[in-house]
Amino acid sequence: MAMPASPTSTKSGASPIKPFTIKTTQTEVGTQSLLAVLSGLVGASEKLEAENLRPGGRLDVLSRQIDQGQWRPVTNCAMWSHFIVLGTPFFNLFAGVVQSSELITHCTRSYHTLPSKSYHIMLRTYRGPCDRRASGRSARDERERPSLSQGKDNTMATFYDDWLAAGERIQEEFRRSPMIAHDRNIPWVRTRQDAKVKLMVANELGFPTMGGCVLKAEIPVGWHTGRHVHGEESLHILRGRGFSVIHDQRFDWHTGSTLQIPYRAEHQHFNTGDEPALYLSAMCLPLELFVKLGSLEQREDCGPNDSAVLAAIPEQESQFLKDGRRAVIHLEQAPTDQSYHPHRHLAAVQQQHETVRYLVVPANGFKATSVAMTFMFEDPPYHHSGRHKHLEAMIYILEGEGYSEVQGRDEHWEAGDLLHVPPAMYEHEHYNDSPHVCRQLRIQFGIRYWFTDIWPEGYTAQRIYDNAGQPITAGAIQRERNPA
Repeated sequence: MAMPASPTSTKSGASPIKPFTIKTTQTEVGTQSLLAVLSGLVGASEKLEAENLRPGGRLDVLSRQIDQGQWRPVTNCAMWSHFIVLGTPFFNLFAGVVQSSELITHCTRSYHTLPSKSYHIMLRTYRGPCDRRASGRSARDERERPSLSQGKDNTMATFYDDWLAAGERIQEEFRRSPMIAHDRNIPWVRTRQDAKVKLMVANELGFPTMGGCVLKAEIPVGWHTGRHVHGEESLHILRGRGFSVIHDQRFDWHTGSTLQIPYRAEHQHFNTGDEPALYLSAMCLPLELFVKLGSLEQREDCGPNDSAVLAAIPEQESQFLKDGRRAVIHLEQAPTDQSYHPHRHLAAVQQQHETVRYLVVPANGFKATSVAMTFMFEDPPYHHSGRHKHLEAMIYILEGEGYSEVQGRDEHWEAGDLLHVPPAMYEHEHYNDSPHVCRQLRIQFGIRYWFTDIWPEGYTAQRIYDNAGQPITAGAIQRERNPA
């Protein structure tokens, strides 16, 4: 079942981490299959035993129970434990703990496709004491065996040692993480909310985000989505025609429309056109869950439209909610004057693209806090953007193909893909090296600006200059730059 690839580098003395894939015809994966996957991860020389792999188990619950001493695995070599989670992009199916005598030096995350569902496995190291009664090891054995939980001064490692090492681990995660979610490689799934949906970028897919996630969904002809309630959401219509009901108000949309759904506003989307409707959605549900404020309530499932229900919904009266906030803007209404840019005073945003259309921004009447689809960028054939750096950015490719240079890495993309620039203040620049116009949709998460306000000297967006001291702004690709 597990197909190990070539080992990646690890610290001296540690077992190699190996990438892996899962291939099975089963829709449920049992304990033995999971152990086979783990054996492929750590290598044939590593003996693994599992205990209490529980269907429906949750990683956070297991972690808390172990930390509080409420639940302890009883396998051999209880010096290090490793959490394993197997689940869909949205929900864990089961979680468990496996123990190993060797330290696995970093997390491994992977995303896999099975015939009926999409699964991911996450491996996390947990530092814990040895249970000598369970393992049968004597106190003398433990004194003679080198401890894997020792700090640099040979004392027992503490939470503070973990804090000290966190920065390096995060930077390594940035270096190893993917930056492009390739649309063609991500499978569709069905949920209670959407007949077809794919999660494109999220932490559990290996992208080191600041707590945001982006998904793409399709509404069949004559169907509606589910009706639900959650945190703030920004949504862009990629294709189709229909309307949404937000806070009991109707808002019509078509290809190119952008909607902003307020925090905890009940909403539902209806396809009234003659083709499947496709939309892109961005939320901060992972961040909300992390701070214990996340909540998702399903009040109706997706399904075929009812003509009587459609007829009973009043026509749209305004593009604004009753509290004065704007809910929808159409692309043909989007201004291109830079005076609409909320950060127009920064050199980093000036002459960044050939054309910018302003969508969910305060100057258009929107009040977005945690997430917003703010701009649409347009660049002519054989042109590049400006070069700058800032915290996290997500860019969805609406039209065209090209590549982005991000901290020395060339990341190629095409229409339907999503670029994730991690929150590492990486220099980056986008290239449209094709004979067609390139259009990109910028997705903004408010947590970026919360941290920028805390440390403006470190996190404010910055323009990059060439060796001659000139700002690198948008222009034709034939301009050459000297290497730094």
